[in-house]
Amino acid sequence: MNKSGFSRIKHLASAGVMGISAVGGLGLLVGDVADAGTIGLGFTVTAGGAEWTDIDNSTVSDSSSITSAFGIDDATLIGSFPTTAGSDTLSDAFDGAVGLNVNGTDYNNPDGDVDITGTATGRVVTTDVDVISGLNVHIQYHFFRNRPLVRALFIFENPTAAPINLTAMTGGDLGSDSNTDPQATSNGDTIIDDADLWYITSDRPTGTELPRSDPILTFVRYGIGASVVPTNIQIPGTANDGEYYSYEYSTVVPANSTVRIMAFVDLNTNVTTASSKALDFEDNTSLNAAFLLTGISQTEADEIVNYTALAPLEPPPVIIPTVKAWGLGLLTLLLGLVGIRKRKQLQ
Repeated sequence: MNKSGFSRIKHLASAGVMGISAVGGLGLLVGDVADAGTIGLGFTVTAGGAEWTDIDNSTVSDSSSITSAFGIDDATLIGSFPTTAGSDTLSDAFDGAVGLNVNGTDYNNPDGDVDITGTATGRVVTTDVDVISGLNVHIQYHFFRNRPLVRALFIFENPTAAPINLTAMTGGDLGSDSNTDPQATSNGDTIIDDADLWYITSDRPTGTELPRSDPILTFVRYGIGASVVPTNIQIPGTANDGEYYSYEYSTVVPANSTVRIMAFVDLNTNVTTASSKALDFEDNTSLNAAFLLTGISQTEADEIVNYTALAPLEPPPVIIPTVKAWGLGLLTLLLGLVGIRKRKQLQ
């Protein structure tokens, strides 16, 4: 990028535009117009009122067999709300999360860069391919611009002429540590089990809202009617001081085919709001209504196994600027001048 391009980006970043930055480096633009490029590992994404920090290899510290996977080191909510310290942030969401293990092997980005794409709806991070168990594996994170939410697509491509068994585990280490407690589940209770589409945790005892210092976390595992349903491996608030979470999906990737698994992590300031927003994730209709499938093609949607058929995909609404009265007057005048010119040409 030329110097003037960097100056423009720096100006927009200082104005609070959603973006990404290398650790200690210059923020990069995420605006309404798509842009693309690469960035070195260890970067931070700012989107939707949250900072997703130090996205890198070996950020997931421990979650059953996930010990050194690519992932998101931490996340912070930025805003004005009650906290333990009375500050304007809720931080330390993770000590490494949203990692991936494939058939017993942690996924790692094979080189020092990942691809970055900015869109009107958020920031998309796409890793490079790591070959595990004969599968071409990569991850795509979508950080939404209008809410503190990350959508993870775990992608498994089978280039061979024979099916390959897949056990994909995702998980991480929670910043709430030994204070981790479940707050709500899709079943309507506070007991996390395999039947839960999603569950919510916080750093306060179950049923207690304040005070807190960490964000409320919603983990979305699958949708109603899915053909592939995950099994909990580490349940937050139970073993190992309660700070770890993980669940695994078992399926088969057919010959010369691709399988995708979609998971979400949502950050909130209170359990009531988190529970209400969690309804957005329960099925394909709800996902579409909340525009949470943006950026996924129909072909890609058909490859997602932990949700039912995701068709038709609806794009986000197009916002048409309002034309004020003076604008209508100017438009009328211009059309009139064009009409006069045409009449003169015909004479």
